[in-house]
Amino acid sequence: MKLLRDVREGTRLLLLLEITTGRHTRLKSLAEKLGLSVQGVSGYLATLTEEELVHRKNGVYVTTMLGVEALHDRLRELREFVERSYAETRILDMTSALAGEPIRAEEDVGLFMEGGRLVAYPGRKSSSRGRSLQSVARGEDVAVVDLEGMVELEPGTITVLRIPGSAQRGTAAVDLTEAQRLVSSHEDGIVGVSDVVARVLSKKLKLTPDFEFASVATAHEAAQRGVDVLLISSQDSASDVITGLEAANEGSERPVAYRVVDLPRQSGG
Repeated sequence: MKLLRDVREGTRLLLLLEITTGRHTRLKSLAEKLGLSVQGVSGYLATLTEEELVHRKNGVYVTTMLGVEALHDRLRELREFVERSYAETRILDMTSALAGEPIRAEEDVGLFMEGGRLVAYPGRKSSSRGRSLQSVARGEDVAVVDLEGMVELEPGTITVLRIPGSAQRGTAAVDLTEAQRLVSSHEDGIVGVSDVVARVLSKKLKLTPDFEFASVATAHEAAQRGVDVLLISSQDSASDVITGLEAANEGSERPVAYRVVDLPRQSGG
């Protein structure tokens, strides 16, 4: 996050915040409040004034409306970063996992992310470990306590399979043999559809999509959990899908890789 990496950006934020919430008529009081030199504060104020974020009114340093908006934007970004980071790194006393093998009560287990799900294996070495609370069979849920470490996770990728839209004859123009080949190549991942044309194609391929609604958010979260995703989208909605993925990556500390593949049309289509 730029705000935390860039000392100058952080100082600008603190200065804007102090001017917005306090009343300062002298550079010295601002410098003392922020632990900066008068010369340093003067330089920052010159830049903020030039950007029309701060001005002087009746001898008092005041934040402009543009400055208040900039302050709110930065604080919102900081809050979202803190909330995401807390959620990802919070200390857990207990978690639930899928038993990859039969597990006995009070047995040490290693935790792994498989297919987007947390899986526990007895006695297996892992970067994240814990202790089972009960005896369970393979495939059952198990409570794991005394957690240590973080689960190793390699993000998945998203392939957007772009097919002809309604104005281009939709699924009637699709090379079904090639479509089947591309879908089959993703049998280790999950497949989603983003619109009606993509849904119809899935029926023609005798394919039951893993997800259909909130397709961009679902695809992005699945990829973050290490799952490869094939998202079928017609030209009618592909631009919205790509914009949505870009926005999701921009707001994420763990962006995922994606690519767009255009499905060839059938001969004469």
